[in-house]
Amino acid sequence: MSVLRLFFATTLLSIGFNGIPHSGLGQEKKPERAITRIPLSGTLTDENGDPVVDAKITIRGEESYQRAITDPNGRYEFVEIDKPGEFRISIESTGHVGVTDYASMPKVMLMANKAITKDFVLKRAGQLHVTVKDTDGKPIKGVRLYCRSVVDARRIRVNKSTNAAGVATVSGLEPLQTNYIIGAMGKSHSIEQALVKVTDPDEVAKLEIILHSGRTIKGKLLCSDGKPAAGWALRALPSWWKFNSYPRGVPIAEDGSFELIHITNQPYNLSVSIPKGGTISMSRNIMADANLTDIQQPLQLTVDHPSPSSMNYLKGKIRWIGKPLERGIRLSGYSAQTQHHIHESIDSKTTEFKVGPVPPGVYRIRPENPELEVMNLRKIKNLDDLDSVKIPNDEPLQIVLRVRGKPHVQGIVTDAETKKPIKTFQYRITKLRTLEGPNYVQDDDWKVGSSDAGDFQSEVVGPGIYTVSVVADGYAVAKSEQVDTIKEIDRELKIELQRGIAFKGMVVDEAGEPIENAIVRALSLASGAMPRVASRFVTDMHAQHTKAGKFSFDNLLDTETFRVDHPDYAFREISGVQIVKDAPESKITLSKGATVYGRVYDQNGDPQIGETLHFQDASGYGGGDREAGRFGIATTDRNGEYKIQHLPATTIYVSRAEEWSAMGVVRHVIITEANKEHRLDFGGKANLSGRLIANDEPQENVKLQLGGPDSTFGGMKMFARTGDDGHFTFHGAPPGDWYLYREIVGSRGDWSLLDRVAVPANGSVELGDRSIRIARMTILPKLETGEIPDELVLRLQQYNEELFFGRDAAKFIPRATQDAPFAFDMVSSGTYDLICYGLGDFGMRQKIVISDDEIDQPIALEIPAATASLTTTAKGSNGESLRTTMSLRSQDGRIHAMLSPNTVDVKNPYPTLQLPPGKYTVTNGPSFNRRESAIADVELVAGEEQQLEISFGKLKQSTLRRATVRVCDKQGVLIPCRIEVLGAGSEDVLVRTRLPTMTLSGPAGDYRIRIKLSGFEPIEVPLRLKSLVLQKSNDNKIELKLKRIDQQIGD
Repeated sequence: MSVLRLFFATTLLSIGFNGIPHSGLGQEKKPERAITRIPLSGTLTDENGDPVVDAKITIRGEESYQRAITDPNGRYEFVEIDKPGEFRISIESTGHVGVTDYASMPKVMLMANKAITKDFVLKRAGQLHVTVKDTDGKPIKGVRLYCRSVVDARRIRVNKSTNAAGVATVSGLEPLQTNYIIGAMGKSHSIEQALVKVTDPDEVAKLEIILHSGRTIKGKLLCSDGKPAAGWALRALPSWWKFNSYPRGVPIAEDGSFELIHITNQPYNLSVSIPKGGTISMSRNIMADANLTDIQQPLQLTVDHPSPSSMNYLKGKIRWIGKPLERGIRLSGYSAQTQHHIHESIDSKTTEFKVGPVPPGVYRIRPENPELEVMNLRKIKNLDDLDSVKIPNDEPLQIVLRVRGKPHVQGIVTDAETKKPIKTFQYRITKLRTLEGPNYVQDDDWKVGSSDAGDFQSEVVGPGIYTVSVVADGYAVAKSEQVDTIKEIDRELKIELQRGIAFKGMVVDEAGEPIENAIVRALSLASGAMPRVASRFVTDMHAQHTKAGKFSFDNLLDTETFRVDHPDYAFREISGVQIVKDAPESKITLSKGATVYGRVYDQNGDPQIGETLHFQDASGYGGGDREAGRFGIATTDRNGEYKIQHLPATTIYVSRAEEWSAMGVVRHVIITEANKEHRLDFGGKANLSGRLIANDEPQENVKLQLGGPDSTFGGMKMFARTGDDGHFTFHGAPPGDWYLYREIVGSRGDWSLLDRVAVPANGSVELGDRSIRIARMTILPKLETGEIPDELVLRLQQYNEELFFGRDAAKFIPRATQDAPFAFDMVSSGTYDLICYGLGDFGMRQKIVISDDEIDQPIALEIPAATASLTTTAKGSNGESLRTTMSLRSQDGRIHAMLSPNTVDVKNPYPTLQLPPGKYTVTNGPSFNRRESAIADVELVAGEEQQLEISFGKLKQSTLRRATVRVCDKQGVLIPCRIEVLGAGSEDVLVRTRLPTMTLSGPAGDYRIRIKLSGFEPIEVPLRLKSLVLQKSNDNKIELKLKRIDQQIGD
């Protein structure tokens, strides 16, 4: 969450550490819910000190919400709260700027017998008078209006529709010098947007929006099996639409035909809604940023999903041991063969179920609920196997369940010196690992504990390994030992608190002047509750606001990390701060930070209005760490331009808000410097163009990608689409050495490599015709012994010289019968990894090189028998037993296996693996790098069991040496380019390109690296590959800036 939201002009008069959120789970020992008197009151005034008398204040807790209205003096009051804990506050007002966006709502922590006053100062709001007409000037009634600001891209609650005169008035808008984006959606006309400024609360802004009748676009939608998507619904929305409301979509006829109405000359996103049973449906994207009026009619579309006529059902029965779960269960499933998921809710009274429709295949089925014990997973004799469930199934799947209760943790909190219980405290539960079921997210917030015995009990989101952090007034935060909620269900954690040490500091600017109202947080109090965010600043609890630049914490110990935020400066994190009694005041200096500006272009090279960009740290790719790692958000104006200030000096990933569906440049990387402005454009006018021809036919409406060596990840990514004649253009392709991919038609998100492309610093590039042959390829697996298992899975991936990793590069065709061959569709010539798993304890990789003439020829896959056994143990430097993940692969690279710790059998750290005989290499951790250093070698013999003991304390230092190189232009924009390594042994140096860095690894020694890229001055610099100790990071980093040839010396 953005800490800057804490600057919402609030004054908290009396909240201490006792004001921390609470889920109330510690109170569940009481059979009845008591009403606790917790006065919460305050005053709402405007910036002139006048009362706000029309405001509605709502507080939302974990289980309830209440609303109050300000009186003539602007006062509000809540006097009875169901349960102590954390509450969010929302404010609605017609004449003033409220807070209705959930993520921006201030939080208040309410406890028994703790009076809290929270006052708010609201800005006066502006009004917008909107008139909606058709092209003949006639008013349109019933047009729904939507609103968002280009400043932060948050949606603003409007809830307005035009009246009979085509008029609606939008109130409560914050006066800004930047634009608001107004979206207009009706049933009888096109969907349109307009930009407007609301700058003065004393003036009503006016806006007129013209809606068009548009055209009717006809087409046909087929599924991945070539059959019509009958009965589904197709939705067309302008690609600029970023509001949380969507039309139902038009129905698709039995033959797959459809008609989209009121379509105008603008880019659209197409998606299809697929029924999944009951009221549940799923959405699949069909096309992004496509100007439908320019595409040849009727549209011929394909969706990556089997047709309704090819679907089947899973039949099953549920047997409960004891009383059923009152809330029912959720049944999930996944087929590695078809890559389809199952999600179905089953009522507790249901004993027989029918799940679907779903594609046929072999699925892994799991009943999901933290309170369940799935008896089938204990591998009890005569219970059905849930790991390989064939759909459709002749006999019902028998699932046996038992309710074991909600996973929870409990403990007692005492004073470390007196051993007496601490009666009032705050605690937060951190999840270290999931043991069973889905990886549900544990709440980041703190809870309130209040007990004469100092005890607490709280539910957790699912079975796992947890720790509990506790803090109380006058005490430092302490962390419990780890607890296993399955094996230690009744364990009471003992947590002793020590008196904290006061830490004082001052926040100043670069001139040494104190900074008022900066927010200072300590990581021990503000970190997240999941592994990905355990070392990140996530919550705002215990945040201190500076007064005259000063701040203080009274409850810290040992070593701490601090973060300081202020809206006018770049945030700063300071780690390794020693907390020492009577230490002098610490000074923290903030800079104005870096500024990034530029223009965003669409896939046609035109400036894009209202496009939102996210500025992230290197880890901000998803989950909780995406929000925690966000530096800021910017939205383009009516000229497609954006500007964002106060960014840290670091490597920043910039991406569109809808990067997985947008066109043009969707992701980029820039290295910023403090107090410097950087220009970063998304796209531009220079063209990279060509024509795609397959099987002697121009390829129409094929999505293309320009990116890195991996089609999914990487620092820069850009999309384009072929036209009617197969021509394509990437407008504003960044300079560098890139990879050109085509999307596999009918296989969502999978790509096949077309070529490697060098984009110069200046000018356009014409690639000409790119002719390929596309055909179906057949694979003939042959087992040394036994029959081909039903769960056997084959994948065809683009071969990566550096990594054991990649996306599918062809469309897998599920077998219709057991005797049918395995096949891939949409295959073109290239170098691939043929991957095979579902063989038991091991999988296979086979490198294959396919020419145009060889695609039709069947490929044999010889699968050896697993006639050898391997039992592994691992020890640390002190001889202690370790449970760490390792990888095993045959020395010819074909056989792969994971050495994963045993989570069931505590006596045997690793399960015994059944493997083909041969020579193997063991590497530490999951094996992604083909040149990963070995930590052990083992030879397996048929019919024998081999014992392998790995002592990490006796491992030799790795012979691998590395250097990381970052290449950018003058603005700091990252450039991937080929690096030539000169010097002795250079032929053994591997250059791995993946933004934001390139990694060089090889024998230690002195080298020279040379870079030549058209449009830039060549560069040659010395390089020394230094030693790299096993499992330790390397500090041998080089940053090179390329100068464009047209730049003058001194620029």
